[in-house]
Amino acid sequence: MTRLLLLLFAATCLPLSGHVVEQLYSEFKESEEGWRLEVQFDAGYADPVTRDAPLVPQPTREWLLAQSEESWAEMRREAEIYLRELLTIRANGRDLDWEASFPDWEASPPDFPELLNGGGYFRVNVAGEEPGRLVIGVREGNYPKLIVEREGTYLVVDKGEQKEVREGGRWWVWLREGYRHVIPLGWDHVLFVFGLFFYRRKLLELFHQSLAFTVAHSVTLGLAAAGLVMLPESWSGPLEVAIALSLVLVGLENLRKERRLKLRLFLVFLLGLLHGLGFAGALANYVDREALVPSVAALNIGVELAQITLLGLAWLLTIKWSEKPAYEKVRVSGSLLVAAAGAYWAVTRLMGLFA
Repeated sequence: MTRLLLLLFAATCLPLSGHVVEQLYSEFKESEEGWRLEVQFDAGYADPVTRDAPLVPQPTREWLLAQSEESWAEMRREAEIYLRELLTIRANGRDLDWEASFPDWEASPPDFPELLNGGGYFRVNVAGEEPGRLVIGVREGNYPKLIVEREGTYLVVDKGEQKEVREGGRWWVWLREGYRHVIPLGWDHVLFVFGLFFYRRKLLELFHQSLAFTVAHSVTLGLAAAGLVMLPESWSGPLEVAIALSLVLVGLENLRKERRLKLRLFLVFLLGLLHGLGFAGALANYVDREALVPSVAALNIGVELAQITLLGLAWLLTIKWSEKPAYEKVRVSGSLLVAAAGAYWAVTRLMGLFA
């Protein structure tokens, strides 16, 4: 049905008499890899000289197929330039730098669309991976309207307008991504949580540590998402080294004979501030600046739920033998393993900075 609608649209709205295109047709699609906007691009518009020239006939598909590799490469280049001039795309309240690809050239000869009017068109995929709210617009100027087909419905985006093609504000998406950042994606985070567990096996103290850590990284993640704390890109490597060293610190601190909870919570809070800066890089795409507070809150609630899951499982698995003398050896060994893993990651990440 979509193909038939496209053919009818092209036959009626894009006559072969010239290149003055008043409407640009596209289809919005999503998959596990991300989203894409598949644009049907008039080959005549790939030439800035003949663009918007009403007396120049529109190229045919046969003419397009007969062009050389050099001509096709120039068409692809000009089409991408034109679309970058025309489109505005924002994901979660921030401008998005999308990728362009040209699927028709994946076959040999190229598999250009066969339309009823015989016109020469090729497809341009404008694509990205960003989740959440997605808004597509057309800039002011001598540009055509953008028709976006989405799940059987059509959006008309006129010049100077922006339209939402995918909704944001779904708290459960942010919650899920916060959880997934720890389980199963965040191995350094998982080890840090186990470092908290090996401090002392008391449920209330474990919860206080987990909460202190979550509150702290909520602060730095929120400030980074709001643009109030901006770390240079060159700091990302040293930050990863520092996060690895935090595992060493929490593991060795578990071995202190004198364990004071207030001091421990203060240390965990400071390390949470550090980890929050790391979260800002990993979770930045999921934070919606137009819904900053709920998105940051839901992400961090997801992280906290994942931490409680890990702490709860560790507590249940040790419930039968935690009072036995052998458990102290397990606690010390576990703390040393966390510290050793952190030291290994710190060294390898540090070596990567100088590679």
